[in-house]
Amino acid sequence: MMNEGHAETAGEVFTPGAAAYVRLAMPIWLGRHWWLLLLPAALAVAAAWWPVCLFVMLMVALLLYPSVLMMVYLGYATSRRALTWVYPRTVSFDDAGIAIHYHHADEKFKQIPPDYKLDWESIRRANLSGKTAVAYLKSSPYDIIPLCGSSLAAEQSQRLGGLLAAHGIEFA
Repeated sequence: MMNEGHAETAGEVFTPGAAAYVRLAMPIWLGRHWWLLLLPAALAVAAAWWPVCLFVMLMVALLLYPSVLMMVYLGYATSRRALTWVYPRTVSFDDAGIAIHYHHADEKFKQIPPDYKLDWESIRRANLSGKTAVAYLKSSPYDIIPLCGSSLAAEQSQRLGGLLAAHGIEFA
């Protein structure tokens, strides 16, 4: 464990991938659009008075919903936020905040985003699960930053949890 004030790297170089971003963003989208799930139920109730609604309900449930979910998935998978998840990076954290350093060693990427640093005040909450960690930013519910790949050690997790608690950031 490092002393206070020194940067600690949360693992080695990792590349989360766009699918990992979508896996975190889809539950947020579904939580905001839960009312769409009520449409087939309302049509089923309406079918008691007008049987055509049963056909419309089946069309919505079997044709419209899968298409909408596929469009939402592809929209998130090709978004600017998801595209930044495909670049190799290392993440370090200290008392000042979290620094993300993109690695330029891979020639298949022609344009790598610049490195940046997040202060602790810009983080709304964090999720430390097992050996992985992500931070949700205050700027948007869909601004999600991966903090490590699959190599967050127990002492690093405790240090990160201590820094989050010290700055009043909720984490689980």
